[in-house]
Amino acid sequence: MARRSRSFTFIELIIVMVIIGVLCSAAYPRARRQFAFLQLDSFSKRLLALCAYASNRAVVEQNITRLVIDKEMNTVDLTLAGKKFRDFAIPPGLSIKKEKAEAVFYPDGTNERFSIGVTGGYGGRSTVSARNSYGGFQIEYPE
Repeated sequence: MARRSRSFTFIELIIVMVIIGVLCSAAYPRARRQFAFLQLDSFSKRLLALCAYASNRAVVEQNITRLVIDKEMNTVDLTLAGKKFRDFAIPPGLSIKKEKAEAVFYPDGTNERFSIGVTGGYGGRSTVSARNSYGGFQIEYPE
């Protein structure tokens, strides 16, 4: 009696690979959108933390601190007494709505009200803003 080998045939392996390929191609667009949202969310939270840092730095140093977004250089700059002391690059794929956005933080703990709109891939948007002149920074994600 001949012994039969227990293994997969070439056709069975091809069918499994086709099924895996179809599942991956269906999941790819959603994963890409999720990555774009996570990049937008991460940058928005970093911008929010930068605003809180700038506000605290203005109080500690007793000098005006500015957060300036320069679209031409694609950076976010922090200046204290007119001198730049920090700068961060805006990640590729994200953009700021305003040509020259600026937030000003004063030594008494107040700030000018501001709103900075960030746009990401796949139509994602967020707005980092100051609710009032005493901080209260927030991120909003419009529907």
